[in-house]
Amino acid sequence: MDTMIVRARSATLTAERPAATAVAAGLPDQERRGKKKHATKKKPHRRHVLATAAAQTVNVVSAPASSIVTTLTGDTGTTDSSASTARRLSWASTAVPTAAELHVISRFSFGFTQAEFTRLRARNGASGWLEQQLRPDTIPDPVMDELLAALPDLYLPAQDQAAAGNTDRKSASDVQRQHFAATVARRAFSTRQLEAVMEDFWTNHFYIPCTTVSTIYYHADYCRTLRQNALGRFEDLLIAAETHPAMLTYLSTVNSEASHPNENQGREMFELHTVGLRNGYTENDIDDVSKLLTGWTTDRWAVSYEPDNHATGAVSAMGWSDPNSDPDGRAAYRSLLSYLAHHPNTASYVCRKLAVRFVSDSPSDSLVAQLAQTYLNNDTQIAPVLRALARSPEFLRAAGQKLRTPAEDCVATLRATGVTVPPLPAIGVDSHTSFLNLASLPRAAGQPLFSRATPDGFPDVAAAWSTSVRATAMLRWHWQIADPDSGLVGDDSDRPSVSSLLPRSSMRFDQWVDHLCRTLLGLPADDVQVAAACAATGLSNSTTVTASSTVAGSGFQRLLVSLLDTPTLLNR
Repeated sequence: MDTMIVRARSATLTAERPAATAVAAGLPDQERRGKKKHATKKKPHRRHVLATAAAQTVNVVSAPASSIVTTLTGDTGTTDSSASTARRLSWASTAVPTAAELHVISRFSFGFTQAEFTRLRARNGASGWLEQQLRPDTIPDPVMDELLAALPDLYLPAQDQAAAGNTDRKSASDVQRQHFAATVARRAFSTRQLEAVMEDFWTNHFYIPCTTVSTIYYHADYCRTLRQNALGRFEDLLIAAETHPAMLTYLSTVNSEASHPNENQGREMFELHTVGLRNGYTENDIDDVSKLLTGWTTDRWAVSYEPDNHATGAVSAMGWSDPNSDPDGRAAYRSLLSYLAHHPNTASYVCRKLAVRFVSDSPSDSLVAQLAQTYLNNDTQIAPVLRALARSPEFLRAAGQKLRTPAEDCVATLRATGVTVPPLPAIGVDSHTSFLNLASLPRAAGQPLFSRATPDGFPDVAAAWSTSVRATAMLRWHWQIADPDSGLVGDDSDRPSVSSLLPRSSMRFDQWVDHLCRTLLGLPADDVQVAAACAATGLSNSTTVTASSTVAGSGFQRLLVSLLDTPTLLNR
């Protein structure tokens, strides 16, 4: 099992940090201390140190599954690897989920929180929690309701947001920022976590960037449409996505003419949205579907249908056919989409992508076949597929095998650190509130939202993200978010006070680290995490910590970052 190992250290690894931090970073001894005769040598620039550290300390290694299981089950009372250190103590009074519970939370939400753990236990464990998450309409979501109340026009039709002469007109950048902020907030704060995860999955499957004026005004409603269909039938989802103004505009279908059909959407519909690349369709099939798609047009952001611009004549694709004699070709197109949604090749393609998202980068063919049969047996319903996936032995063995993308790490870090933003009665488009600042956080973490230029969406495998560039961005992101005064979120944001994270007035440092890991990450600290914390702070296991200790004040940032930079948060 491939697991990204980030050697324990604090995130920014500045040249001014203690030598012990460099030890944990795995830097050569001469780089840490320098030879004595070079003691006055000028310190390297922070950027150089970051890049060098990232290149040296981020590796993809093969780790046995048992080691991950041991970590998840949280065996305590182990002895530090160094013979010179005292026996490490734990803080077992802080409850943690079972390995299976943490695994389900990690895969079907954007990351562990104490609140999510409480909700899971209230549903009698992982299976009850997942069943409720599969029915998001039954879950109250007051935080999101309150936050989005400040954006009543976010989902207005594009023509209403961008109509010329509208005195309330918002610029594309204003709309984009509010949409991105709402997206991050939903992922971080919503109680409907699986719905948010599936929205992320489907917006990547039916990918449309949100970087130009031609798509920005449509994008929020497009994401809402996919979210509303995220756990229902794939047939309904497919039809909603393929006929949404955002898709019709992005792939230039609105510019397609009966005399010159545009093949963009017809090709992507086969390759990316249904059966998969080179999986049963022909160029003639693409040509016929492109002809079937003619008739759509746009005028001042309003997408409509003009039968006079539709190319009639018999069409066929992958065993489906239609005379296409009606000047309104929309019914025939829906018939094709329904046919493809139920096609075995679509079942396999979609279920493999679901298995890659929720199980591993290389799910077995047998698991994909099982999920595809479940999909076909249930009229393309997605919920039964997720249910079968979660019950499969392959899923149960897959704990820790998925590397979080930078965007996922961004949200998981927000959830782990407990950052929240206040509800607002109204948001002015020029105000810089913590809510609006959420929009830029994925960029800070290394993956701006909806920024990929190509229609295939972002990759969801570790090989795409196991780079020194990604590591450098991650280290910088963790260091910034761990500092409540960095201004990254905003002055009106909130997070738990350090004193609230101390379970007693005086305790051993290793016990506090264990409590923090249990509270923020959902499992007991292991030797690596405690060693990293000691290296980052210069403290020992047995150091006594109180609310007035430096590590509970100005030094807490280093301690927190040493926990964020470990595989526990980076993997899911």
